[in-house]
Amino acid sequence: MSYPGTIRTSASATTPDRAGGSAQQTDRPAMGIAIAVGVGFTASVVAVAIGFAHLKGISVANLTRDPAAVLGGPAYIGFASHTGVVLWIAASAIAFFGGLLASQMRLPNNRFLYVAGALSLLLGLDDLMMLHEDILPRIGIPQMLVLLAYASFAMVFVLRCYREILSGSYVLFSLAALCLGTSLLIDLALPYSELEAAVEDCAKLFGITFWFLYILSETTALVRRVPSARQ
Repeated sequence: MSYPGTIRTSASATTPDRAGGSAQQTDRPAMGIAIAVGVGFTASVVAVAIGFAHLKGISVANLTRDPAAVLGGPAYIGFASHTGVVLWIAASAIAFFGGLLASQMRLPNNRFLYVAGALSLLLGLDDLMMLHEDILPRIGIPQMLVLLAYASFAMVFVLRCYREILSGSYVLFSLAALCLGTSLLIDLALPYSELEAAVEDCAKLFGITFWFLYILSETTALVRRVPSARQ
């Protein structure tokens, strides 16, 4: 004799195992891709460091160690600048995560977060590598042209995503734009001095901080909408 209750119990007991096995099988290709990307990226960075060191005739350690250790300076050198780079990259990672989440949930503002993440990453790399100040001018690209390209990117972002900006934490966005714009204006309009550099960099750090908080606020609001989107 069959017992419906027993059948249902057996089915329910085996269902999680099947679901778990299916989930594990689904995760394995993704894990393999993640490992391949990690190895490929790190190997590429190491290869560039070795090649550049050979080209310049310097030790590879000059490219793998901390700058303060290489130059023999104290660890606090560049503290505010390093903090700004960390905030740029953190904002980029949060924005890309939010964009991916929005794409998976078919929410409308995934493009906005992807572009914000790309802009954050670009400006973070510029600060980290001194692209517009040193590297790009060395290969014949004028500093003003680079700054114009960055400004154009930011303007396109605002024009294409103004609805999302106005419907979100626009006060934080406005503060970020004001501080970053002030920093750029000081850099272009005033002659260099220790005071000018300090004021410019402090204004930029305020701008980066407000930008990070803006991205964090927008992504947090998106995450809070995910449960309702699933229903």
